[in-house]
Parts: sequence; structure tokens; C-alpha cells
Amino acid sequence: MHREAIVILAALLLPSSGCMNHYLIYPESDPPGVVTWTQEVTRGALRVHLEWMQPLGSGPFPVVIVHPPTSETASDMKGVTRELAQHGYLAVAVDYWRLIDGKFQRSTFVWREQSDPVAALEVVRAQPQADRERIGALGFSQGAIFSLLMAAQAADIKAVVAYYPVTDFRLWFDTERPLGPRVAFSVIEWYFKRESGATSKDQFEEMLRLASPMTHIDSIRAPVLLIHGADDTSAPVEESKRLERALKARGREVELIVVPDAGHVFNFKDVEQARRTWEATLEWLQKYLRQPSRNEANGQRASILTPKLVASRSGRFTTHFGGSQVWDEETSGHARARYSPAATATPARTARRSQRRSPRAQRDPAAVAETLNSLAVRRPAPAGCSRVRMLRGA
Repeated sequence: MHREAIVILAALLLPSSGCMNHYLIYPESDPPGVVTWTQEVTRGALRVHLEWMQPLGSGPFPVVIVHPPTSETASDMKGVTRELAQHGYLAVAVDYWRLIDGKFQRSTFVWREQSDPVAALEVVRAQPQADRERIGALGFSQGAIFSLLMAAQAADIKAVVAYYPVTDFRLWFDTERPLGPRVAFSVIEWYFKRESGATSKDQFEEMLRLASPMTHIDSIRAPVLLIHGADDTSAPVEESKRLERALKARGREVELIVVPDAGHVFNFKDVEQARRTWEATLEWLQKYLRQPSRNEANGQRASILTPKLVASRSGRFTTHFGGSQVWDEETSGHARARYSPAATATPARTARRSQRRSPRAQRDPAAVAETLNSLAVRRPAPAGCSRVRMLRGA
């Protein structure tokens, strides 16, 4: 049975979740000044396909490696990488091909050698415009798994954002489900075994174990942001909760955002859910990748101006040309930012963005601050959620 047939059969048996729009909140065309190129690198039986987006300037830039959802390609992530480039990141979307039966093919078990998870990272390190001290990984679904496994293998991954990953494949398959989804997952498990090429049950189980981020939990030391839909039936939210608990127990920096009424790949389907979680994504990357590295401390600065964080702990909004902040009351009792920086730190760009919110905002900077301040939301923490951030509507 072909890969496409398996996907269609599973989709028919699982609850309907709508079609994905890769450009739902992301640019559909290359922004002015962004440099793009495509690259393919072969490492033994693994072929790495990379789609690059470089912001205006010569760097060195902080880097974000983007892994697409299951069955999607690097090219499908152009909207995401364009958006990251607008925020001053050297962004690269990656997909992988395995040499099988004499030709390179997509595969569920595309990573089979110990060096495979860092193959793309080696290409990134070789880029002269990349700041090797500030590299992060962002992934969706299967891409989130890849990003977590990459972080487990490479200490130079400084931040991870993982949207709705599976974290333990055996527990994922064994989860109690209604009849229809149970049949679908039995088909998916059969397909996984077929894709693995395993010749015995023990070999297949070992491949599932090695492909599960929970297996490598002790090696994941980068700060991890997990984002998961509360109503995800493809990868239940327990998958992220499990990883969050394990990382917390080891004293690691981790946060889990649970999105109410959201299913799988919600950020390519629902505009408001996508925008709010993307703001959290940018905030996480800003926190861990935009700090000055030794290169910048030595005077090798990127040409893009880094937006500055200007805010008060009281939860009130403070505007600053080059970026905007909205502070929330969070579950732990302290304020955190939802950050939406401008691509370049110029008053004109900030004013243009504010103009879409209020016609008056174009007339003077004070109006910009007033307009954005009216959007600041103070949300009480849901009861019993001291460790998990619950994303709710304003």
C-alpha cells in the first residue's frame, strides 16, 4: 500500500480536522531585502534538503532550524521562515530523504544513524553568516520530534519550540481510543512497522524507542517550549505533558502552552490560535537566541537592529519603536511578554503596523502607545494550572 493511501485511510478513520493553510498568518511572498536559496547535502544514506531565508544584512545572525509537519516539506515552511527572517533570524526549513532500494525517498524512519539528527546542524554551522552560538530548533508534529531529538544530540541548540509532538511512540500507540481512531492507529502502527524495515517485533520496538524524545530526556538541556492543542486527537496533549513533567523533574527550563479547543496542526487552520501561539514562539526565541553572543560582544554585529524589550512588571504596556509588548498575568504570578517585534527598528514600520489598528495611530507616536495599550490584556490564571500556561482568548 502506498504512503498516500495510508494517510488517506487514517484520515478517514480519524475525526475531521480541516485543511492546512501554510500561509495562514505568514507571508506568502518574499519580503523586500530577504535573500533566499536552496541547498541539498548528502551524508551517506541521508539527503538533507534546505530552504534558506536570510534577513537584510551580513550577519552573523541567530539561526532557527524549522522542521515541517508530517508529510510536508521544507518548501511548505516558506511562510514560517519568511516571518522569522523578518524578525532578524537566519531561518532554514529542512526535510530529509533516505536512500532506500537505490533511490532517495521520504520515510517515517528517515533518521537511522547516530549522526543523522545533526546532519542539518552541520550545514548550518558551516554558514559564515550564522551565529553558531545562537541556534534554535522549531518544529511541528513530526518536525517537533526532529527538533527535540536534534537538541538531545547537540548541545549548541540553545532553544526549542515543539508544536504538538509525539514524545513516546509506544505509549502513543497504546493510548485508549474509541473504535474508529483505534482502527486508524492500528493501521498507522502497521504502516510504521512496514516503513521501518524491521525484521522482528523487538527490532521495531527498539526503533520506536530511539525515535521517541522521552528516550533521550536526560540529554535534552536546551530550554523547551511545548505548544499543544487541548483537543488534539492525533497526538493527545498528554504527549507534551509527559515531556514537560520529565524535564521539570530534571530541573530543565520548560514551558507548556495548552490551547483550548485546538486540534492537531491548529496553527495552520485557526487564525487567532495561530497568532497567539506564534507570539509565544517569538518570545521564546527572543529570550534565548537574541542575547548578544561573543561575536556581537566583539563587535561583529548583525545589520538588523535587535528590537528592545521595554515593559513594566505591573502588567502595563510600554511602547518602544522597533517592537511591541503586551504583558499578561501568568499562572506563576509573574508577568511575561507576548512579543511582536518589528522586522526593522524604525518608527515608520511601527506606525504602519499600528495604523491597521487605529486610523489615529498614524498621526503621532503617542497615539501608537495609546492604541496598543488598549489591547493589553490581564488574564487571571486558570485554577490549578500553576505549572502549565493555558492560552485563552482575550
